Amino acid sequence: QFSSRPFNSVPRLEDFFAGLSYQQALDVAHMCVDRSTGPVVVVGSVGMGKSLLLQKIGQSFKSRFDVVHIECSRLEERSELLQSILFELDLPYAGLSEGELRLSLMSYLKESKGADDGVLLMVDEADRLSIELIDELRLITNQIRDGRSLVQLVLAGTQRLEDSLTDAKLASFNQRIAARCVLQNFSKKETEQFIYQHIEQAGRRGDEVFNADAINEIHLNSAGVPRLINQLCDQSLL
Repeated sequence: QFSSRPFNSVPRLEDFFAGLSYQQALDVAHMCVDRSTGPVVVVGSVGMGKSLLLQKIGQSFKSRFDVVHIECSRLEERSELLQSILFELDLPYAGLSEGELRLSLMSYLKESKGADDGVLLMVDEADRLSIELIDELRLITNQIRDGRSLVQLVLAGTQRLEDSLTDAKLASFNQRIAARCVLQNFSKKETEQFIYQHIEQAGRRGDEVFNADAINEIHLNSAGVPRLINQLCDQSLL
């Protein structure tokens, strides 16, 4: 008797649940991007919903910025990173040298060819980036107009990202980071709220489907990790 599938294997923006640490991260990121105070780093373990959080941040600013969402799992060269950004901006990227790619992006930014407030660059799986590629992001965010950076940057990754940022080569970039947000595992109450929100979006009352004992078991066995909660609930319904 559901109107839709409550627990999807691929998280959707409408499925986003703002637990306490997630709402704090949203608020902090929104403030930093809005005020152009510097890069934001979001840290969370595997399965914590970092990608969905980035989508939520991007949605908030899509009317003001060119929102660019980069996944870094396969990026190894500076040219690949620049190509990914140009692709997201619908700019030519094939057959250009690394220098030409960089100049193309700088020209786009400085000549204000895009959105009024510039580019919001959100980098997912940033923990997989090499020190050199993180430094390339630093160079990109150095573009300034009227005292404001033309590129606002949000990085999301595991603790390994924070470890990379402590490298001596990134000391300048590390000092410029405006905020660090850590996503926490859901509490038992947040687990219940997460489950009930999904059930209610599908047209039922949460406590009609998952009773208190079921909530306890799911929270215990998932350790409050959103992805695991989602999988356990889906398997339970099956």
